[in-house]
Amino acid sequence: MAAEQSFAVIGDVFKVNVNAVDRLLNFDHVIIDVAVEGLGGLALELEEKHGSRRAATIIRNRAKLLANIKSADSLRPQYETIFNQCVVLLISYFTSAMHTLFRQGIIVALSKGADVPAMSEELKLSWRKMAQAEAEREAVFADLLIAQQNISFQDMQSISRVFREQLNVQLKRSVDTNNIILGQAARHVIVHAGGIVDKKMIRQVSGCIPRSLKRELKLDDRLQFNPQEIKVLSQSMSVYVNDATSALNVALEHREAG
Repeated sequence: MAAEQSFAVIGDVFKVNVNAVDRLLNFDHVIIDVAVEGLGGLALELEEKHGSRRAATIIRNRAKLLANIKSADSLRPQYETIFNQCVVLLISYFTSAMHTLFRQGIIVALSKGADVPAMSEELKLSWRKMAQAEAEREAVFADLLIAQQNISFQDMQSISRVFREQLNVQLKRSVDTNNIILGQAARHVIVHAGGIVDKKMIRQVSGCIPRSLKRELKLDDRLQFNPQEIKVLSQSMSVYVNDATSALNVALEHREAG
């Protein structure tokens, strides 16, 4: 598989995961649509096959009531917890995508003999571990590099640094980067602080300007995301993953060992 294709597959998997989160955002709408469609079919059957117009009318009124609930988003407050958990899911998918992109970048660079800093890294490897490894040597090296250097893909600074220091790939900081940093900080307080904005989050996002998410945060505020904000976050992540993919393709296309 060509480098461009291998990187594109990683981006495609991320898109699938983002779409799954997007469907979860509209879970209440999906449930109501199914119920309304089912009631509509039942009303039609009662009217045409059994001549029961009165029962059909009652059922159509119930279906209309459900449709009005959807239009007014009356159930949305009940889904606030789900919305915050969507942020947690997105951060997890993004972390996985960047980890996989970096790993694949190392594998492709080594396979092509590209002159990247990672080629000079010295790693500890026992013969037993090498003998047990089922993957090709480039994949073994990439996994050892990540593990032995304790490389983290859970914050944007670490991601940017490791791509630069190991692959000579510069990932530019932008509004999208700042939005993701906000999302990462939010994920931490959602999981570990009950969704209450703490000093660590305030400090973490203080330099994230400009950004289009949660521009004003106050200590001890309860953090709550809405569907539109989550879509902005997922879009920023998609842009970042696409830009990282393009940067890898450009960097590794012409860089070969001298």
